[in-house]
Parts: sequence; C-alpha cells; structure tokens
Amino acid sequence: MQAQEAPGARAYGVQFVCSPAQLAQLSPGMLRYLRQLGIPAHLVQETFDKSRGAVTYSLLGPGAAVSTLFLAQRPELAIENEVVVLPVRNNKTRKLKTVSRKEILLALLHPGRLTEFRGKACDVQALVDHVGIRQNIVAWAQKLEWGWPEGGPAKWNSRYWIKGTPRPDVPLYKALNDMFFEQGKYAIGCYTATKMVYAHGLLDYFRRVKGDADAAHAVERRLLGDG
Repeated sequence: MQAQEAPGARAYGVQFVCSPAQLAQLSPGMLRYLRQLGIPAHLVQETFDKSRGAVTYSLLGPGAAVSTLFLAQRPELAIENEVVVLPVRNNKTRKLKTVSRKEILLALLHPGRLTEFRGKACDVQALVDHVGIRQNIVAWAQKLEWGWPEGGPAKWNSRYWIKGTPRPDVPLYKALNDMFFEQGKYAIGCYTATKMVYAHGLLDYFRRVKGDADAAHAVERRLLGDG
C-alpha cells in the first residue's frame, strides 16, 4: 500500500477513526485482507491524519467521474463473480453466482464515497463483516418470487407470522427462512420486501455464514425491539 500524510483534499474510501492502540493494528490487518481478496496492495493508498487519529484507505486510478459500474473493466483488478452456497428447504443447499466480496470492497474504496468505522468498530474485522453482510443481502435478493398484492391484502404463512409480525413461539430466523424457502406462500409490498431482504441478509450472515451466536442474538433483539 502507498502511505502518506493526510492532504487537504476531502477523504474518500474506507476510514477508521481510532485510538493509537487500535491504529497500530490496522495496517497489517488491512494488508492481509487485501491479499485475501486478491486486491493488489499497490493500488490502495493509505492516508494518515494524526490530528484526528484517522487512517483512510482509497482506491487509486480513475477518479470520481468514473462510476463503480465500470470497475470490472479495469483489467488490473481482475474482478469476477463469487460462488456462494445458500440453504433451501428440506435442509438442502444451492450454489449461486453473486457479486464478489472483492468487488464490494473495491466499490467502498472508490472515489465518491466515504465509509467510516469508529469506536469498537475501529477494526478490520468490522469491515470484513460489513462486506460480508452486503454480499449476503445481494445473494438473497437475486431470486425473489413473492406475490405482489397490487393494492390488495398481503399474504403471510400463518404458521410463522401474524400479519407481518413473527409469531411469539417461533424463532425469528425460522420465520425469515420460511419467507425465502416458501416464497409462494407470501404476497407482500415492495417496502416490506426490502425490509425482509435486509433483515434476513443481516441475521443470516451472523447466524449461518459467520456462526457468531452472540452477534446473531443481538441482531434478533434489535429487530424485535418494537415487538
């Protein structure tokens, strides 16, 4: 990575605002993550702002005038889709080609946006989770076959839901799984569909993909916070 002191220009990319002890761990951790995803380290600039306790990672190359939609046209980035495995009903799985974690991170590093991590999230693992959640949401959104009420009443599988609220005797992850495993039993509007994709992608990432039970329970509590 190319390192430099913070210039006067507005920062873009992924920024960590941390304590000195946290900052000391970021460079080696970020370098390992770039290598893991196959991102050439010499294409990423590391910029320090000691006055703020911040370090920013930015993608070098064409500027903000170039859309992230054209990232795949940069041969030096070697972007390809990634194969993930998703569960389906009856304890089976299916393989799916979806956006790669590499492309997601490159888009975050691209000019025109700034994604900031602070406090307890001032850690490369927080970025790893952020990218993983994004990928999982996209993967679950690729095949949606719910009915669309077109102004009529919504339809929910009453075994798991009471008019859009999970039944109190059903774990939230099972109710959400059913929405994606048995899509023909549901008819919902666009706004609700969007919420369900995000909720399922987030909870499924921590529960199934990462296998972090504590984080999954925390997500469940937040999702069910208003009953």
